[in-house]
Amino acid sequence: MARGPPAASALLLTVGLFVALLAAAMPVAAHADFLRSTPAPFDVWNIDPTYVSVTVSEAVQPGSQALVVTNAHGVPVDVGPTSLSASQETLTVRLQDAGPSVYTVIWSVISSDDGHFTTGYFYFMVENANGTLPGAFPT
Repeated sequence: MARGPPAASALLLTVGLFVALLAAAMPVAAHADFLRSTPAPFDVWNIDPTYVSVTVSEAVQPGSQALVVTNAHGVPVDVGPTSLSASQETLTVRLQDAGPSVYTVIWSVISSDDGHFTTGYFYFMVENANGTLPGAFPT
């Protein structure tokens, strides 16, 4: 009696079910990735922004959010604590009137979904009153 094809099918089905169950039991590896910001990366503004906000792809653990904004000399220009939106996906910090410069924004969060720490950075610029640039973006 030949049992090749039905036995092979049963084995394949068993292995497939085992792999599916194993995949379902594994934790999901997600991160709160950068989606957008105001100012956007590499934006050039002709006025001082009053705040910087960063929106990430998933909810953030309240209290874990941080935004640090520094000018071209490394001097912080952010004021007060970093706030978190009701959706817990957008962090915002107010800025002091700092004038023309190239600014570095460094952000960090811990995901509410899986506890992963994520950080990133970007640059924006405020031009001089005469419309010229106060420097160049870092490479």
